[in-house]
This record gives sequence, C-alpha cells and structure tokens, in this order.
Amino acid sequence: NKELLIRQGIQFHWKNNNYKSFNDFLKTLSSRKRKVIKKERLCLVTNGIKVKLLTANNIKKKHWDFFYKCYLNTTSKKWGSTYLTKDFFYKLGVGFSDKILLIVAYKDKVMVASAINFISSTHLYGRLWGTLYDIPYLHFELCYYQAIDYAIANNIKNVEAGAQGEHKLQRGYMPEKTWSLHWIKDQEFSKAIDQYLDQEINLMNKQKLDLEQFAPFKNLN
Repeated sequence: NKELLIRQGIQFHWKNNNYKSFNDFLKTLSSRKRKVIKKERLCLVTNGIKVKLLTANNIKKKHWDFFYKCYLNTTSKKWGSTYLTKDFFYKLGVGFSDKILLIVAYKDKVMVASAINFISSTHLYGRLWGTLYDIPYLHFELCYYQAIDYAIANNIKNVEAGAQGEHKLQRGYMPEKTWSLHWIKDQEFSKAIDQYLDQEINLMNKQKLDLEQFAPFKNLN
C-alpha cells in the first residue's frame, strides 16, 4: 500500500460568537473596518436591489436556470473552468434542496446576481457566485454579508468562504488550516511531490501568521 500524502492549505472562515445581530458582529471590529463594511452594504439601497434567500421548495427551475447563467459568466471571466453542467444543478435541487441556500439579488424584479451555499447544522459553505452586471460591492454582499446574516439568524456557528482572496480577511473571515490526502501512483513522482509538500506546509504556516497580523477585530489588533 502506498502512503498517502498530506497537503496543508488555508481557507477563510467566519466564526459566530453567539452574535444576536450583524451589528453585534460589527462591534467586534475596528472602527475603520466597521465603516468600510457599512459603506459596502449600502450597495443594495444605492442600486435599488432586493435580496431573496431561497431554500428547499422555494428554489424553482427558473432560479437554477438563472444561477447557471451566473456560473457561466463567472467561469468565462477566467475565474475557473466550466466543469459543472446545468443538469448537475437541477439534480442538486431535486436531491439536496433542503441543504442549499440560494441567494438571489433582484433589481426591478429582475434577477441580476446569485450565490450558492450548502447548509449543515453547524456550517454554511459558500462556494459559487455570479452576476450579469457590474455592481460595486454586490459580490461582498451576496457572498459574505448575507451569509453572515443567515448564520446569525439560524444559529450556525461557522461560515466557510473557501480558499484564496485575502479580501475576505477584511470582512471578518479569518485564515484557518485545512488538510487533504493524496495518493500518487508513480513512486518517484510521489517522492518529489512529498518533498514539495513539506516545504509548502512551512509556507502555509507563515502565510497564516502573516494574514493574522491584518485581522480586523479589535482584540487582535
């Protein structure tokens, strides 16, 4: 049996410290960070946008069709490959709709952007988003702030916003270590990768410490 290789990475997670409201969360941030977030959240009012949170039977075929348009628009802009099909999302809706939170933004009753999250009793996993229009700060609103609102309202303890994007740090999502296991058939290739992973772990640990220096919270400044 070939030994499994362990890879360490970093994701950005938001922790719910028994907040009663979004303002409770804001109070834990530095004054400058609070002002930035409040300004960004005005994007809904400024642009006349309404947001709907859809789960279970409230997610209809028209919502999946629109979300897929958003998904294609995002991947076409270099931020990923289009490896998921529309049928994949339809099947998600049939088999797992009660585990899905679909956030949809409307302007003049027309859908303009959306983000998909997966729900457990303790976690909200944000994964994909897209928009058909360039609306400043809407990405932050749909992917980060709406997720925080939902977590607080439903007593969910963690929101995982995925890897990459140090901008998440400034919005209350802290770097956390993650691990994955890998099996490489070719022994020589596996040995080379293993040596790289040993070096990468040190880099990840340093990156986590460096990122924490820019934490937006009062007690970490």
